[in-house]
Amino acid sequence: MLHIKKGNNKAFDELYNRYSKKLLNFFYKKLYQDQEKANDFLQDLFLKIIEKTEMFDANKKFSTWIYKVAYNMCKNEYRTNITKGRNYNVKLDINLLKELPTFNMFVNKYDIDFFINSLNTELDNLSEKHKQAFNLRHKETLSIKEIAAIMECSEGTVKSRLFYATKELSHKLQLFSIDKEVYYDN
Repeated sequence: MLHIKKGNNKAFDELYNRYSKKLLNFFYKKLYQDQEKANDFLQDLFLKIIEKTEMFDANKKFSTWIYKVAYNMCKNEYRTNITKGRNYNVKLDINLLKELPTFNMFVNKYDIDFFINSLNTELDNLSEKHKQAFNLRHKETLSIKEIAAIMECSEGTVKSRLFYATKELSHKLQLFSIDKEVYYDN
């Protein structure tokens, strides 16, 4: 960022190459899986980097800072949509599930679809703060410290939100547990 402030185009190209794919994926997941909107937000984010280099604090980690800016852009988008009465649901990408060690417990497409739909339903039932903490940790694989900086709260608060979200999801998704037998009332 210091080189970008001095007008070094190669430094900007390097940042773009390092972060554009990750941030495009971040925006895509957060912005209702709308590719066009994600591309627009990515372009806006990198324009902010060029136009407002003074926003960056050289004492902070760049990756945390850029994700915080991206997170705030999404938060503003959510607020705008709520104000306009729109309600979108963010859905889990099947490719994320394939990375889970327990993925092989699913035997067919029906099971996978059923689990994804159930997980998405329960994620949508969480408060926005709990859902965001969960998504930043488990979808974006950010550290607790990075999430705290992005969400502008303490690390303890992030841990509490993750604990609550995980506890709530595990309770609501007991049906998919491989550790316990689940009994049904007929």
